[in-house]
Amino acid sequence: MPYEWPPLVPGDPDEVARRVATVLEEAWQRLADKQRAVIAQFADNPRTPHTAATLEEFKQAIRSFSGRVDREARQFVQRQLPRLYEDGARAAADALGVTFRWTTFHRDALESLAADSYADFLRRS
Repeated sequence: MPYEWPPLVPGDPDEVARRVATVLEEAWQRLADKQRAVIAQFADNPRTPHTAATLEEFKQAIRSFSGRVDREARQFVQRQLPRLYEDGARAAADALGVTFRWTTFHRDALESLAADSYADFLRRS
């Protein structure tokens, strides 16, 4: 994933966490609503001609949910993770009495961490 260097300042981590939680909750709620509609459709009459259309709507809702989760995870990894990494590296450097500067080593470490984190977020969703 490409990054802007140095990383963007993300703002208050608690606010970011609330925003991420809200986006995911809204996406999940839309998916749950579509699921209820599909179940209701089958409960009424599983052989109706609308069943196929209802299933297609549900599949589209799943794709939409997946897209929203993917975008949110990607934004976190691209915007928040570099800042969090930098904060930790600066704290470690301060404790050692040295100055932190982004190097190829740090960029490589962050890109590896980002790839792992992104994959973990998607698996969790």
